Amino acid sequence: MNIKSSAVALIKHYNDFHQLPLSPKYQQLPTYLLAYLQGAMARRSNKEAKPFTFSFQLENLLKLTLRPEHFGMTKGILIDREYYNLPVKNAPKHILDLGTNIGLSLLAFHDQFPDADIAGVEADPRNFDLLVKNIQANNLNVSVLSGAISESTGIFDLRTGRDSTCSTLIEGSLIHPGHDSSIAIPPVSYTHLTLPTKRI
Repeated sequence: MNIKSSAVALIKHYNDFHQLPLSPKYQQLPTYLLAYLQGAMARRSNKEAKPFTFSFQLENLLKLTLRPEHFGMTKGILIDREYYNLPVKNAPKHILDLGTNIGLSLLAFHDQFPDADIAGVEADPRNFDLLVKNIQANNLNVSVLSGAISESTGIFDLRTGRDSTCSTLIEGSLIHPGHDSSIAIPPVSYTHLTLPTKRI
C-alpha cells in the first residue's frame, strides 16, 4: 500500500470514528487510531492484531474488546442495526446464533428480547476468547459454546486467515481466499447443544 492509499484508508477510518457511538468519544480517539495503525502493521507482517477495549453508549453503556478487523462488523450491528427490526410476530423464547463471533449479535438479541433463552456458537478460538470477555464485561445472561454445529463426528479443520471475521469450514472457499492455516475444532451435535454450553 503506497502513501496515498494509506492516507485515504486512514481518513476513511477516521470518518468511521464519528459514526461509532463511543463514549466518552474523543478520549478514545488515540486508542482508536492506534488500533488502526497496529492493525495495518499486523496485515503487512502477516501477524494477528492485538485486541483493544472501547466503551460504546447505546441504550446502555457497553464495554467491548475487539481487534481492528471487527470495526466494520461493529458498525454494521451497532450503527446500521443489522440485527434489529427482525420480522417476527412474537418475541422468541429461544435464540440460537451460529457464528456469533465476538458477541455483538448476542448483545443485539438480548437488547431486543431480554427474556429469551439465548445461546451463541463460535468456532474460531481467537473470537471465542473475546466473546467470553465481552459477555462477562456486559453482564449478559447467555450461553456460549466453542465449536462447530454438525451432525458429523470427528475433528474439523477450520480454515483461517489473518481476518478472524472470515474463518470457514468450506474447503477451497472462493468467498474467503487467503486462508493459509487451519485450527482443529470439535463438532457439536444439534441434539446435545444445551449440554456443553457455558453459562456466563
